[in-house]
Amino acid sequence: LLTDPNNRNDLYGTDFTLSGGKTIRIEGKAYFNNLTLSGNSTITTLSASTTAVSRAEIEVAGNLNIEVGSKIDVTDRGYLGAFRGNNTGNTGRTYGNTTVGGSTPNSGGSYGGLGGTGNGSPNAVYGDLTNPDEVGSGGGSNYDSSQPGGNGGGLMKITAGTLNVDGGIIADGGSTNNRGGGSGGGIRIEVGTLTGASTGTISAKGGTSPSYGGGGGGRIAIYYDTLTFPTANITAAGGAGGQNGG
Repeated sequence: LLTDPNNRNDLYGTDFTLSGGKTIRIEGKAYFNNLTLSGNSTITTLSASTTAVSRAEIEVAGNLNIEVGSKIDVTDRGYLGAFRGNNTGNTGRTYGNTTVGGSTPNSGGSYGGLGGTGNGSPNAVYGDLTNPDEVGSGGGSNYDSSQPGGNGGGLMKITAGTLNVDGGIIADGGSTNNRGGGSGGGIRIEVGTLTGASTGTISAKGGTSPSYGGGGGGRIAIYYDTLTFPTANITAAGGAGGQNGG
C-alpha cells in the first residue's frame, strides 16, 4: 500500500479499516484478512504518465465492506488525455500507452465502447469483456493545455469472500470542459457474495464533454455465487457529449 510515492506500508494479511476521510494509493496487489472503508475514505492508484500506468488488485480473504460515502475510485487513472500530464500532443493515449492510434482532436477515448467523434476520430475498442485487464484511453483535443482531453479510467481487480458495496467502486473516465472525454476503465470482481444497498455504485462510465466526443464506456466483469446488489447500479455507459460515446 502506498500512502505517498516514496513510502510503502505493507498491510498484507491484516484486518484493516480506512476511516476519517483518508486516501491511500495501491500499486500492484494488496492482501487483507478483512478490509473496511468508512468515513468518506478512498482507495485509489497512482496517476499515469507517458511511461507508466498503475494497475491495482485487492484480495480479501474474508469481508470487504465499503460504507456509504467511501469508495474504491480509479477515475482518471488510465491512459492520459491530450495535454494531460506529460502527454503534450493533441492526441489521447491508448492501449500500449501510446498516441499511435489514439483519439484525435476532440474525440472521446474508447475501451469497451467507442468514444464519440469530434473533429477527428476515436481510438479503436480493445480488451476482453470477460476479463477486464486494461485501463481506459484518453480523449483528444485540438486546442492546447488550457483545454485538455480527459484521462481514461483506471483498472481495479477485487477478490473477496464477501463484498458489500454501500459506497462505490468507480473507474470512470475523466470529463472535460469542452474536448474529448476519457473512456471508462476496467473493473473485475470475483466474490462469493456481492451485497449492497441502493446507495451502492459499480461504475466504469465514459467521461462527459459538453460539445464534442464523450468517452466510451469501460468494461466491468463480476463473478459471484450469491448476488443481492442492485444490478441497476452497475454501469459502463458512454459519457454524454455533443457526440456521445458508446
